[in-house]
Parts: sequence; C-alpha cells; structure tokens
Amino acid sequence: ITAMGYGRAVIVTDVGGMGETLNGNGWIIPTENSSALADGLVEALSDRHCLRDMGEKSAQLIADNHSPHEVAHRLVDVYEEVLRVRRNQSMK
Repeated sequence: ITAMGYGRAVIVTDVGGMGETLNGNGWIIPTENSSALADGLVEALSDRHCLRDMGEKSAQLIADNHSPHEVAHRLVDVYEEVLRVRRNQSMK
C-alpha cells in the first residue's frame, strides 16, 4: 500500500487482502512460487509505459480508498452503525 501511495506499480502475493487492494492494477503472484515471481518481474520490467500507467492508477486507488480522510470517514460510519445497533437493542 505504501508503494502504491507513492505511485508505483506493485507485485504482490494474495495475502492479507492485497489482491483486492490492487483492484486489477498490478501483478498477483501465488505464494511460495519463485518462478511465477520471476515471470511477473520480467513482464513488469518489459513494459515501462504499463508500469507508469499502473503507478498512476495505484496512486489514485490509494487516494480514493486509503487516504487518511477516507479511512476516517469509514471509521465514523462504523461508529455510527454501532451506536444505531446499541440504541435499537436498548429500545427492545
């Protein structure tokens, strides 16, 4: 996520939700598969324009979904939902 925030294309394994975070932008490599990692690196380095475009999209994905403002907004939504549920439970 940090690399994406700096506008970089990324190669990740699908662990901890990183595959979802990429949203189709980057390379997802199976865990413990060094040949797949090598293939991903070769593919990534063979197209500088693709890397630039993915880097730009990475920065936008982070700005749209993981910026401090967006994270705070989502956290407020969670707190408001918890309060609604608690109020509904106490009314019963």
